[in-house]
Formats: sequence, structure tokens, C-alpha cells
Amino acid sequence: RAAREGDRLRLQVEDDGAGLPRGGPLREGTGLRNTRERLRHLYPQDHALRIEPQAAGLRVELELPARPGEVARG
Repeated sequence: RAAREGDRLRLQVEDDGAGLPRGGPLREGTGLRNTRERLRHLYPQDHALRIEPQAAGLRVELELPARPGEVARG
């Protein structure tokens, strides 16, 4: 899903796979670490990346400032 909410762009991806191991901390590999670093570089103090376990699967949400005139399609 993608939606513009005021001056923010919110992206959400869900799956119904195995998800995260129960009770353990999120183990961040190279890809996730690089993604977080790039977000810090591009949008310091103005982004959010959330990874949430679901009953079945996983949800990842990314929130960024929307560019003027940018239209989200979802």
C-alpha cells in the first residue's frame, strides 16, 4: 500500500510468511542495516521505518516526507 497523508508518504508491505522468530530480537542483516543508514542520510530526523510481526507474517512501514506534486498509487 502507498498513500499520501498531508505532507507525508506512507508505504506499507505485508506478507503472510513465517515472520520473525518469537521472543527474540530483530536480527538486522546487511540489507536492512544499509536501508536504515540510507534513510538517515537522505532524511535525517524525518523518516520512520517500522517492522512489526503479525499473527501470520510481517508488516513493514516506511514513512517519508512527500515531494510537492508527488502522487502515491496504491
